Amino acid sequence: PDRDSQGRGSRAYWHARILEKLDRPGEAIPIYTNLLEHEAGSYYSALVLSRFPELSKTETMVEGVSIQTASVKSDASKAASQVPGALTFVHDLNQLGLHEAALLQLRSVDMGKLATDPNAVELASRLAWEAGDFRPSPVALRLAGTSVTNPPNNWWKLRQHQSVYPDQWRNYYPIAYEKIVDTFAQEAEIDKYWLLSIMRAESYYNRDARSWVGATGLMQLMPYTAKRISEELNESQLSRSDLADPLKNIGYGAYYFKRLLSYYSNSAVLAIAAYNAGPIAV
Repeated sequence: PDRDSQGRGSRAYWHARILEKLDRPGEAIPIYTNLLEHEAGSYYSALVLSRFPELSKTETMVEGVSIQTASVKSDASKAASQVPGALTFVHDLNQLGLHEAALLQLRSVDMGKLATDPNAVELASRLAWEAGDFRPSPVALRLAGTSVTNPPNNWWKLRQHQSVYPDQWRNYYPIAYEKIVDTFAQEAEIDKYWLLSIMRAESYYNRDARSWVGATGLMQLMPYTAKRISEELNESQLSRSDLADPLKNIGYGAYYFKRLLSYYSNSAVLAIAAYNAGPIAV
């Protein structure tokens, strides 16, 4: 039986692996391709793409639309003249560097009245990001609707979908703490989108997140793991409050993920699994 509650495609994946072991790759590849056609968001599709990246390029057109990777770069600020009246004060507070006050003001805005204007909701998200809050707002999520929260199950249609709805995807998966993430991703020589993905899955961009087992901060570091990292880096004694600091938390998370990548022969899928469940489990 399928022991993994999110194991869509697990039987098919292991069937194909068995066929590979039996030296029948011609029968295995169609199974892997079928997984990409019907289970694009599953763990096993990620495994397929990590082992056979060339399969992601087997289709270049979907329903007559050329597939292009959507740009995730966005302007951090808008001119004051473009800001709806209800958000003008939030914009001005951000411009003055008063980010905590800006977030308080933003939370007082009746977003329900802005919900009919997708541009206003997108701008509200960007103002929140400028103030350091990257959690998607309920209104932004509601407006995204099925366009993002229920994306296609076909890998190639999913890539097309990201090109057609780039703004919704940016709101749902913001580039959080970009300068910090860029710095540590370059230092560790890893793709910054792995760090952003871990951060979103582990804490939903909540710097104050703490799990029932004690994992802390954006990258949900266990205290004993963080302590071991601080000792390896010869840093001063680490306190739990230090782990709430995005600079420290993301830096330690990047360092730990790099260690796992090295241990698992640069397999990002195994490193991600070990980051969440622990190396012993993996």
